This record gives sequence, C-alpha cells and structure tokens, in this order.
Amino acid sequence: MTDLLCPHCKTPIDEHEANRCLDGWVALSVTALELRMYPGALNPHHYPNDDWNKDYEGDMRHTRPVPEHSTDIAAAWDVVEKLISKGLFPGVGYDEETWEVWIFLDEPIEGQMGSHIKSRDPNEKLAICRAALKAVGAA
Repeated sequence: MTDLLCPHCKTPIDEHEANRCLDGWVALSVTALELRMYPGALNPHHYPNDDWNKDYEGDMRHTRPVPEHSTDIAAAWDVVEKLISKGLFPGVGYDEETWEVWIFLDEPIEGQMGSHIKSRDPNEKLAICRAALKAVGAA
C-alpha cells in the first residue's frame, strides 16, 4: 500500500501530528461526518447539528466542532467503535513506551494474525487515528 496523504495538508499519514487537521481527516474518512469548513475560524472543521438545513450554509451557529479524535481518548474510542460497526476488528496493546494498534481486515482466527493494519506511537490516540485511516484506505 502506498503511503496515504492527508487530503488537506498533504502530510504522509505516519508523519501527521495529532492536531485538528488530522481530526478532520478522521471525521471525514472514518466516521463519515459531513464536514463544513470555516477557514477563518479558530477550529475550521465543523459538522452540522441535528437542526441543520440548507438555509444555514455558512452559519457556524448550526454546527458543532469535529471531535478531537487525535487528542481525546473518548473521541478516539468512538473511532474504534465506528471501525467495529464497519466489520473491522481493532486491537490495542502497550509495550513499555509505545502503543500499538492493529486493525484486522477480516475476522481473526485464534493463533493467526490474518490481514491487518498496524500503527505504533507513544500517543495511543494518535496510533488509533493513524491505524483507522490506514484501515479504511485499505479495506
């Protein structure tokens, strides 16, 4: 698989830092939120509230900020749950200083790794986001 590039900043996935740009990429590609961009805003990535309609285009009052998947463990865990709902099988492990996230592309068989995507990082939230983006890019 070729290295995935962020659609916004063109940073390779394994070099992308935990930031709002990565959060927007995860929201768009993994959790499938319908994003609205507000370039001058403090947080430019937003998605529509439940009361959204076409009359509100350009009005940030009817949007919510994208969850901080790469810096908030609760939001990162929502990504894990979304992967499970897509029929993927995530696993998370810790080895002294590094988190490792595996996402199996098919149901794992006991004693065998099977087809999987892997990401390692000292930041567990970043490892989850990178692995999730790799998995949806490969699945």
